[in-house]
Amino acid sequence: MLAANGVFSGVRLELLGGVRVFVNGAEVALQRGRHRELLALLALRSSVPTSTVALLDALWEGEPPASAESTLYGYISLVRKAIGSTHVVSVGGGYQLADVTIDLHEVADNQSAADEALAAGDAVLGRRALERALLHYRGAALGEFATRTWAQPTAVRYEELRLVTLERLNDLRLEAGEHARLIPELEELLTSHPFRERLVAQLMLALYRSGRQAESLRVYAHLREQLVEALGIEPSSALSQLEDAILLQKSELDRPLGGEPSSYGVRPSRVGAGGPPALAHRGEPGTTLLSTIERPHLVRMLQQRFRSRLTTVVAGPGFGKSTLIAEAWRDNLAAQRGTDVYVPCTPLDVNASHFGEGIMAALGLSGPVPPTVEAIVTSITRALALRAPEHIAVIVDDSHLLLADTGGERLLAQLLAALPANGHLVTAGRRAPALNRTRLRSRHELTELVESDLRFQPDEMQHFARIRGVAVDRLTDADGWPALSELAAVAHGETVREYLWEEVLAAMGASQRRMLACMSLLDQLDAVDAGLYAAIEAIALRADDDVLAGPLEVVRGLPLVALAQHGSVRMHSLWRSPLAGELSALEASEVYIAAAGVLQSRHEFDAAFHLLVDALDAVSSTANNAAAAAVCALITEVGRPAHPPLAADVLAGWDQRLGDRLAGVPERVMLAGLVARAADDTETAMRLLGDAAEAFESADDLEGAAVCLSHVGLLAFWRSDVVRGTENMTRLHALAKRGNGHAQLAFTIGVAMTQNVFGQDEAALVTLDSIDLTGVDDDWHSSAEWARATSLLVLGRGDEALRSARVAVDRANVVFWPEAEGRRVEAMSYLDLESAIDDWWRVLASSRASGVNHHIIGHVGQLCMALLWSGRVTEGQSLLIELADDAQRRPADPYPQIIFDVTRAYESVALGDDESARRWLQSVRDRTRAHARTPWGRSAVLAYGLLDEMRDEIEAAAKSSPYLAQSTQWVATLFGRGDRPHGAPSAEVMPQRWRERLDLSGIGVQG
Repeated sequence: MLAANGVFSGVRLELLGGVRVFVNGAEVALQRGRHRELLALLALRSSVPTSTVALLDALWEGEPPASAESTLYGYISLVRKAIGSTHVVSVGGGYQLADVTIDLHEVADNQSAADEALAAGDAVLGRRALERALLHYRGAALGEFATRTWAQPTAVRYEELRLVTLERLNDLRLEAGEHARLIPELEELLTSHPFRERLVAQLMLALYRSGRQAESLRVYAHLREQLVEALGIEPSSALSQLEDAILLQKSELDRPLGGEPSSYGVRPSRVGAGGPPALAHRGEPGTTLLSTIERPHLVRMLQQRFRSRLTTVVAGPGFGKSTLIAEAWRDNLAAQRGTDVYVPCTPLDVNASHFGEGIMAALGLSGPVPPTVEAIVTSITRALALRAPEHIAVIVDDSHLLLADTGGERLLAQLLAALPANGHLVTAGRRAPALNRTRLRSRHELTELVESDLRFQPDEMQHFARIRGVAVDRLTDADGWPALSELAAVAHGETVREYLWEEVLAAMGASQRRMLACMSLLDQLDAVDAGLYAAIEAIALRADDDVLAGPLEVVRGLPLVALAQHGSVRMHSLWRSPLAGELSALEASEVYIAAAGVLQSRHEFDAAFHLLVDALDAVSSTANNAAAAAVCALITEVGRPAHPPLAADVLAGWDQRLGDRLAGVPERVMLAGLVARAADDTETAMRLLGDAAEAFESADDLEGAAVCLSHVGLLAFWRSDVVRGTENMTRLHALAKRGNGHAQLAFTIGVAMTQNVFGQDEAALVTLDSIDLTGVDDDWHSSAEWARATSLLVLGRGDEALRSARVAVDRANVVFWPEAEGRRVEAMSYLDLESAIDDWWRVLASSRASGVNHHIIGHVGQLCMALLWSGRVTEGQSLLIELADDAQRRPADPYPQIIFDVTRAYESVALGDDESARRWLQSVRDRTRAHARTPWGRSAVLAYGLLDEMRDEIEAAAKSSPYLAQSTQWVATLFGRGDRPHGAPSAEVMPQRWRERLDLSGIGVQG
């Protein structure tokens, strides 16, 4: 900090270059030696203590001499002498810096300030923050320790951060028009980083804007030549797109960069969307609330995890597996050998989607979880490989919760088999996971820690007794079991074999014991946080003998309790048994219901569901009306969105867990219908949801009936089943007239979608305008805007369609997001087809990850048509195979066949075979005759030119559609049925093959 006279007050360390120390603004001479290295080590982990073991291991590269510990104390003394003894404190067997400013932290602070300023649209403040961040770099981070193992990951990380900061600053300078001044700086940077494509893109753009177009293209050509020669690969599609834009002298290049960095100045890769909703991060290992001993020999064994393909820690409950993982994790922070990614398992991880979500979130991956184990593994391994040469250990704690023959266990096994060279897997659990370890053992790629390794050795037992202040003979009966040793250390009884639970609990008030019992019931959750604690507190206080403090105070001084993130508490499962008698079965059920209510309010539906089934099991289901009602309410809430936000395997897991419970209850039938819908069994889903709607109506539950009917209507729309859809609309209308708001909303949107099907798009917009979307939940709001964008596109109102589609994307949940994003890209394609094709590939990837087959086939078709339309026939034909396979798999569903027929018509036109195109379009016409829907959009252009029987219908529609009016005017000219068009409509309304024909005829097409 700065004193009043402007001089820096306090201790400041600089590591970005040689190590420098300043005290009250004056530099302190620090002689060369290991104490400089010690100071740098402490600075890298200044927020937490660094153990003596970790310091010794780092300073002597894993081979400390016998005198190392006394030598370390000498180094500590030298550092304290240099910066002041109060700034190096002893904490729990280790050391930590206190009240010290470090330049690494200042770089991070400036990066955050830049993020905030740029997010707020303040480029000036953002630029200043980035410039301040770069001023801290006097040289390479920890440059004088470049050969030291502990320093290398940090050095690499901060060099990458410097380059990223430079690139961000360059973007802002290009935006400010400083292209000419940037050219020599970029050229110098590229001599050291020749393959860094963002720098190449910035140099190309700077040269282009300086009137040096030929040089700009030569920069691209030089990079391409180097990449092909050195690596056998081509430049990225984004850089290739920039080259195309320069060749075409696109106007976007004259504007500021904007958008995502990967767009390289051509245009943002996304419009009005931040991508799918992000996944939550699982966090880091917790810390025990009681002091324990360090176990350096075990930590050293776990250090091998960055060399072994698989590391397993297998022992029964209470052997300190999670504590050891946490110790090794913190040790690695002090002297990094790689990066740890911590994934604690919960019972919900039997579902591959839930377990995969946890790993992907821990790796920082966003987007919907892929639908299959294979696809999830591909996403994870690709992310690991992209971070090479950095070594990454995926630590799966409590792996025994991945039960045998479940999706979670299969995912773990396939992940191990597919790990890239820089990927490593660590499992800690009560049983050995079902993994192929024999081959790994023979290849020396396996590190194993078992129960005998984790037992306290005699010297550890003595050390443990000393720090806990008890006689060592008191721990004899614990037999080296860490959990029992902890119990013996805090209880007053004599017999550990009795577990001492009664004596530990006897000293407590009744409410405290009851609260511990309540918390122990929730040990399947990651932790009990303040919200969960408040929800169950009233149940504990029924003992009425004292007042409870907060969760940390309730468990303070107890063994087998860990502190998780944000002050939440995790209790060991060994607490359950001795506390079981504190609550009645009905009270246990109430705990589950109260906690589930909190999780449900946070949209943690899967965890809430399993707690509620535990509540059903605690008391006979027939007598437990509260639990049954809560399960039913949860199923209805999950079903209320037009697109339920849970993965197919999660819903299937619910169905399996319920089994015969609640048989015959409408919500139970609804759940079965939702499971069938998620599994793409449309016919079964429509039947079950229809049955559930009737059952709800019989029970006078209009809301439940409306929820079920809204799903039936959407499925009927997808299948182009007009008869079923009309019947369903009639039932919804009847519910709406009885005053049900959900039915009214679903009915109104359904009317608009039906009007769209029958070509009444102006009427559909009027219908949608009648909906008051104030207070409507996001999913239905997204569906309404999606329907609006659909009709606007048919009417050729591309700009308006794009605005509605952006709202649909912003409001969509993770399941519907790919469909909403697809509508946005479709709107873009009407305005700029070539630029939208790259976005179509990204949308298709998201659709495949979502697992919703209707979305997938629709987006495969859209991308295929766009490629064929623009003349990229080979690429388009590669997708036709997938469309044909899907049409064959689902012969009863007309939707895939219609998509296939339309794309074959596109292919025929692209190949110049108008006669074949005519046959395919006639097939489309026959298949869609049931709902009288003309294949509008670009299909209408083909139909107008090739099918006489559709021409009158399309010309009538063209009177209210500028897009169709333009399109048909070009087609009429092409086929000799009209005069040369006036004006210059976009050439993209014509297929590439027909554009060429127009050019040859001398009419010409302006883009």
